[in-house]
Amino acid sequence: MRRYYGKFVGRVEAVWSEGGRTMTLTQPLEYVDPTGVEWLAPSGSTVDGASIPRFIWPLTGGPFEGDNRKASVIHEVACNVKERPWEQVHETFYCALRAGGVGNVQAQILYAAVHHFGPRWPSQELPAPKTWMTERDFDDLKTRIETRAESGIPLTLAEIRDFQPPVHRVPGH
Repeated sequence: MRRYYGKFVGRVEAVWSEGGRTMTLTQPLEYVDPTGVEWLAPSGSTVDGASIPRFIWPLTGGPFEGDNRKASVIHEVACNVKERPWEQVHETFYCALRAGGVGNVQAQILYAAVHHFGPRWPSQELPAPKTWMTERDFDDLKTRIETRAESGIPLTLAEIRDFQPPVHRVPGH
């Protein structure tokens, strides 16, 4: 049985800026997550793909390409508005990717990238934590996601969040 990841209401309708670096929605886009929570990207929202770390784009496709597009728009607007905790916004991005047709491995890699390198903001109680992960550590995590998927036992989102990279030793030390 296929897990339900939510649904989109509407489609991405936008106009590109003169320079082609940003787009402004001309119609609202909504995502209803698996628990029924509504995530709205209202008409007039401007997005530039910055909520997804740029170094990941060559691996998964840019934020405005293919099945990533709707989830990327919802994620970026939620990151800009900051009405919900950053952890919830990033996890919803994963579900929205899956609802949009992105395969599990690619969705997990994108989730790992935004969780470890994406925007963070303080909650009411705590300041935003800093990431400790390097791009080399991320490569190790990406490999782990792919290896576990090949084994038939994919990583959970909790395992992706809690990933500890192997110790990198300097040759000769």
